[in-house]
Amino acid sequence: MVIDTPEAALVEVRRLGLPDVFVRVWEGSLSSPLSREWETPRLYFRDCREFVRFYYEDAARRRNSNDAVEALGHNYQQFVTQVLLEWEEAGLTDEFEEVAQLLEYKHTRALRAILDAYDPETGEQKLESFKASVS
Repeated sequence: MVIDTPEAALVEVRRLGLPDVFVRVWEGSLSSPLSREWETPRLYFRDCREFVRFYYEDAARRRNSNDAVEALGHNYQQFVTQVLLEWEEAGLTDEFEEVAQLLEYKHTRALRAILDAYDPETGEQKLESFKASVS
């Protein structure tokens, strides 16, 4: 089901018990550092069992619309793990702790320890294993 009004999305965000930062995303009142990277969504998909990223352009061009969907996590904490990994990859490490706190992430120390000890040979495997284990 697609929710396409901010009012309906706010009801759903509250129903799911997501952190207050998501209310601010939908209200368009998000402050830094997230405001530089996130914008108010236009659509919200309900009844999904995963947190996903939807690529509008890819959906229009490809035969298989599944190619336009990227799973970011099977639960909220896995989703935030992916957000923080992308934040780190983008070189925004100075704001890592603040973003983790805004998103009410429960595994900041553990993820930071894995990132700080990152080894090119085993690092990706350790990150994937960690992400799969969080809930």
